[in-house]
Amino acid sequence: MKKLLAGLALAVVASSAAAAPMTMVADHAAGWQYQTIRADLWPAWAAVNYATYTANATGSWSTGTAAFGNAGGATTNWAANTDLALQYTFNFFGNAADLLLNVAVDNGFAIFLNGVQVAKDNAEGFTNYWEYTFNLNPSALAQGLNVLQVLAEDHGGATYFDLKLSSTDVDEARVPVPATMVLLATGLLGLAASRRRR
Repeated sequence: MKKLLAGLALAVVASSAAAAPMTMVADHAAGWQYQTIRADLWPAWAAVNYATYTANATGSWSTGTAAFGNAGGATTNWAANTDLALQYTFNFFGNAADLLLNVAVDNGFAIFLNGVQVAKDNAEGFTNYWEYTFNLNPSALAQGLNVLQVLAEDHGGATYFDLKLSSTDVDEARVPVPATMVLLATGLLGLAASRRRR
């Protein structure tokens, strides 16, 4: 019985993690979906709607690796004088003490997290890492699947876009991993068998 209880305790410990910094979306991340859109984000900048602009897409979604651009060591080409719609999905389980969004873009962007606009700006001239920094409300994160959507626009010449989403302190949820679940199930079966023998 003592061995059984020790196994159950191990299952609980194995499923937990200490609070630590976390990057949900890394710079130079692979797996971005993107497409060129016909509608120009500028000058109708005050009323940006992601669904409206993606409805004006010039083709199907492609998959690429950030950074997007035609200069500065960009990985996926972004043609000058065009606008992009981008989206990235990631899983999150836990509680974040803060949420930091870093953006490098030439020239403008609007960013939505789970359908809610969380950042928007526009400027002339080339960008740098990180030209824009936003402190977001961590409640914008959902437990499980999250969707990050971006509209990025260019005024000609050099193009560039990259993004990073992170937290300095995340208390990860105690989500059982498959091996932990097997151990827990084995312990429970053993406990049931032990009770039947009595």
